[in-house]
Amino acid sequence: MKYIFTLTIILILTSQCFSQTKKPLYSLSAETPKTIHKDGKTLWTVKTKLTNKTKDTLFYFSTTCSEQGYYSIDTNALYIDFQKCNTDQQNVIKIAPKGSRTLDLEITSFKPVTASVPFRIVMFLFKAKDINDRMPIETLFKSKESMTFVWSDQLKT
Repeated sequence: MKYIFTLTIILILTSQCFSQTKKPLYSLSAETPKTIHKDGKTLWTVKTKLTNKTKDTLFYFSTTCSEQGYYSIDTNALYIDFQKCNTDQQNVIKIAPKGSRTLDLEITSFKPVTASVPFRIVMFLFKAKDINDRMPIETLFKSKESMTFVWSDQLKT
């Protein structure tokens, strides 16, 4: 999991070096954050939807316990809180042509937030060849050909 965290930081810092095509193959939509209070902390839940806009089936790598680890926020004030577990294994997710997949994210802040914070969500999409594809995590993170950044529109806490 520390690979995902390290990758997240590096990718955010270098994201300006990468450009997306004018007609994106995939989109990431996000609903307005909902404020919740949990364990004495203020959190925001955001329902995201990754949509495959192509005519081909999309296969991408994830993990069984912490799919949220492939998402990040473009501000240092917030982070995505996700469950860690000892049995996390690589997984391949399939989205049909023109299909989508929803995922709820919990967003929290490093320190108390007194004003609305603008942010965008990014998904680090690592494409797989098919549902049975397996690749060592270290190799996956070094493979620029299989990686795509998918950004949401701007949101506010």
